[in-house]
Amino acid sequence: MDTCLNANDADKILKELKYDLLVTDIIMPGRSGVELIRWVRESGNDIQICVYSSIRDKETIDEFELLNVSLLVMKPGIVPEVAKELLTLV
Repeated sequence: MDTCLNANDADKILKELKYDLLVTDIIMPGRSGVELIRWVRESGNDIQICVYSSIRDKETIDEFELLNVSLLVMKPGIVPEVAKELLTLV
């Protein structure tokens, strides 16, 4: 497991290593989580993706479906429940 503070750092490690799951927020320093997810999918990576965010607009949520996001968890999620849902993805 690795932690990144922004999408650019995530790009770097996703190019180097294979992961089972990516958990991202949408609002991050620099590029957004949506831009990160687009890049992941455009690069051909079929990793499971969980978005943990407070974003609730329909347009963004519709895009998650198009980008094959596996799980959307709305903040504030209760940690044990979120962890249980994440375990179903890996």
